[in-house]
Amino acid sequence: MNLHRNKLFWIGLALRLMLVAVLLPRIHEEWFVPFLLHVDVQNWFDPWTSFRQSGGDDLAFPYGLPYLVLAPLTMLVSSLGDLFGLSAVAAGSIGLGLSIIALEIALVVSLCRFGVSENQVLAFYWLSPVCLYISYIHGQLDVIPTLLVFTAVVWIRWRNYRYAGAAFGTAIAAKLSAMLALPVFAALFVRNVRHSRGLLDFALAAGVAAAVFLGAALLSPGFAEMALGSPEFRKLFLLSVRIGEAQLYITPVLYVAFLYFMWRLRRVSMELFVNLLGAAFLGLLIVTPASPGWFYWAIPFLVIYQASHGPSAAFLVQGFLGTVLIRNLFVSSGASFRFDWPTVNYWSLPEFPSVQSVPIHLLDTLQYALAIILLAQMVRELILKNHDVRIARKPLLIGIAGDSGTGKDTLVHAMTKALAEYRVRHISGDDYHLWDRNGSAWKFTTHLNPYANDLHQLSEDVLNLSRGQSIRKRHYDHSTGMMTRPMTVGPGDLIMVSGLHALTPLDVRRKYDLLIYLDMDEDLRRFYKVRRDVNRRGHSVAQITESIERRMQDSERFVKPQRELAHIVFRLASAEPLPSPEEAVTAEEPYLQLTVSVQSGIQMERLAQALVAVCGLSVFDQSVENGRRREITIDGFASQASIAAAAFATIPEFIERNGDACEWEDGFLGIMQLISVAVLIQLGQRVR
Repeated sequence: MNLHRNKLFWIGLALRLMLVAVLLPRIHEEWFVPFLLHVDVQNWFDPWTSFRQSGGDDLAFPYGLPYLVLAPLTMLVSSLGDLFGLSAVAAGSIGLGLSIIALEIALVVSLCRFGVSENQVLAFYWLSPVCLYISYIHGQLDVIPTLLVFTAVVWIRWRNYRYAGAAFGTAIAAKLSAMLALPVFAALFVRNVRHSRGLLDFALAAGVAAAVFLGAALLSPGFAEMALGSPEFRKLFLLSVRIGEAQLYITPVLYVAFLYFMWRLRRVSMELFVNLLGAAFLGLLIVTPASPGWFYWAIPFLVIYQASHGPSAAFLVQGFLGTVLIRNLFVSSGASFRFDWPTVNYWSLPEFPSVQSVPIHLLDTLQYALAIILLAQMVRELILKNHDVRIARKPLLIGIAGDSGTGKDTLVHAMTKALAEYRVRHISGDDYHLWDRNGSAWKFTTHLNPYANDLHQLSEDVLNLSRGQSIRKRHYDHSTGMMTRPMTVGPGDLIMVSGLHALTPLDVRRKYDLLIYLDMDEDLRRFYKVRRDVNRRGHSVAQITESIERRMQDSERFVKPQRELAHIVFRLASAEPLPSPEEAVTAEEPYLQLTVSVQSGIQMERLAQALVAVCGLSVFDQSVENGRRREITIDGFASQASIAAAAFATIPEFIERNGDACEWEDGFLGIMQLISVAVLIQLGQRVR
């Protein structure tokens, strides 16, 4: 960031200095400066009461203690007024304007730290005519709570939760209306795995800051009159309808509906959090007769929207802000010249009562129309299309099928680590065997026969979870061969279904976002199955060998046909001869090769290039099978760090969003993680 080298910055600074030097906003002259000049060492903790007792206007300063940061420079420059032939109030207004400039520069820095390019920040905010009007012509001070709220957002993004909490608590103490954003902050911490660990630090810091700055103010009778009794607060209840004897306040009703919408979200990413804040502040402008300063709260979020959505978004936002500017130039208090020039309100309408209200009403209509269009556009593009909102309507579903001993549960565990920000629910096909291990029916059939499994119940459970409903299911305990008592499984963001027949039920298969089939060279499968069932499940080699032979026919008939249904087929094979089953129990890990087969239309070029260039693997492109599938064979070893680097090269948006919440394995399991996530993004565009 090189603001001091940017011409746009110096142009904006020159404009501000000129406005501060030449114009005296009327609300500075009548309200803010007299109040700030009244603050002294004796009454700094309760200037409101003493100001009222001295005959000051109750409307002068409806703000909290953090606003007193404006007092030092205001008083300093006021004391120098005689040097320039200015009154104490006129000179104090210059100090107040310089303070506002410093705060606006801080907001520029915060926007740049958030990730918006410097030129876009300067163009959409620093040089914005409506921002210049609000702060230097109309003279509002809303830059303070806006800066504090947005600084809290930036600190959360950088995961410095104590600073974020302190900034947000101070924002609430500065202006109580900042509490309207509290549920959005709460939703982020409750619905985001990555940030939930920071909830305690954020809450404690926010509570301490609010208590320190707001505690003394709440004990002040003057603050109660000037801030809590402010006409600005009553604007929240001006929009209402009468239903019989009842008076229905529209703004609180809409706010409750907004809270319900956030409660329904299963997860809230940083992107959605920022979008919700922007939509909330913009929506507030529509349902209340907002003063010019209220528009300032939405400005940082409108800057982000314009920066991320191109010229069409900028055109719409600037059109809306243009109507806000023109309308307020006519109806809001402006500024007078600071020196002895005639005081003229250059933006007053001609005195023709019969026609005076017509252009104002037309401007009001245009302003509200553009605000509604802009809000609708932001809600559609930034919220309804957001992957977290879409997941609230339909969770991600991944099906993983394969023969016994091919590593289905291992891949499920690895995928859970790669998609750590999602609340994962795992449905194992083993839990739907019809009988315990010692059931007599197994003498006549095998687990690989679909009719030996309750696939209908599996389908019902998966579909109910996908609808956001809880289910009750048993669990098959491999150590005992028995089913446990039913347990409750709640809905999640991501449902992974693994099993011998995970891709078989048609009604579930149609719902999957990604279908994976795990294949394995038969000798290698026997090698791993013997090692697993002997070491983990206590079976003998003879039992395992007999079971494999007995299941071969059902495997060919019922399990392997799922291979053609999958988006991805992972096939592992040994590149060297394998030991006998008896020796497999203690044998070393064999050297493997991975073959990846994907359906036609799935692009693998970028992934293959990253595996070669970043991971140093050998990738061999195989022939297309009947024009429907494409295969690549991967040879070599990839470390966890190299797979993470390949992920950054191939799925940067996902990595930027999830960051260190992703855990990658090394070796072929890590490659399978990466390919699965990349294809899932390519197919559904919903895990970004």
